[in-house]
Amino acid sequence: MNNEQNNIPSSIKDNRKRGSVGNFLKEEIGNGNNLSIVSAYFTIYAYNKLRDKLDNIENLNFLFGEPAFIKTVDPEGKNYKEFKIEDDKIIWIELTNKAKFALCKDETYLLNSAYFLIPPEKIGIKYLLSLLNSCVLEFYIKIIAVTSGMGTIGWINNYVKKFPIPQIPSQQQLPFEIIVDCILFAKENNMKTEASTFESVIDGMVFNLYFPDHMKERKIDVLQFAEKDIEEVMQAKSLKN
Repeated sequence: MNNEQNNIPSSIKDNRKRGSVGNFLKEEIGNGNNLSIVSAYFTIYAYNKLRDKLDNIENLNFLFGEPAFIKTVDPEGKNYKEFKIEDDKIIWIELTNKAKFALCKDETYLLNSAYFLIPPEKIGIKYLLSLLNSCVLEFYIKIIAVTSGMGTIGWINNYVKKFPIPQIPSQQQLPFEIIVDCILFAKENNMKTEASTFESVIDGMVFNLYFPDHMKERKIDVLQFAEKDIEEVMQAKSLKN
């Protein structure tokens, strides 16, 4: 009797005899869809398999269920849900008036009020971080996002994924990544003035990247100067070695 029931065609997917949930979603999700999912968990590996589909939906509502084995995983009965993410990623909080994207290399638990992002192929994580924390994209989100009741910007994933990210060769991403390294070093060593200076340089480089014609009209090329200075520093370092 059980075998017959398991072979009956059904819209219920159990990743066994009733079909694969992942395959079902790949076939059914369309561009601009509003998707609702009820599940006990959803991993970054599942997202990676469905990235092409999920990145093109309009909205996702995720309702966490309570699996029967939850007591063995969470014996203390926590009231919140959390994700453990081991890969390098960019994390950020939802409510803030200033871009606060951070590079995280540690195993991290994210609560409901935070998000994470793993860059797609050919996009360096530090290059992407430099864009996300720039004044340009901070201005952009103020145009497209809604605010909270207190006027704070909601940096939810639906807005962040709409950011236009220039697809440039890895060699051209290198100057951004080097400046980000300088910013991280300065902040780790409490060098606030130096960190602020490098952040201003990044803002100029990002502005140059998004509005090259505007910068050329004013005979300004921040990227050219940054690349030249970085090249000189790297050559000096090679000579010392």
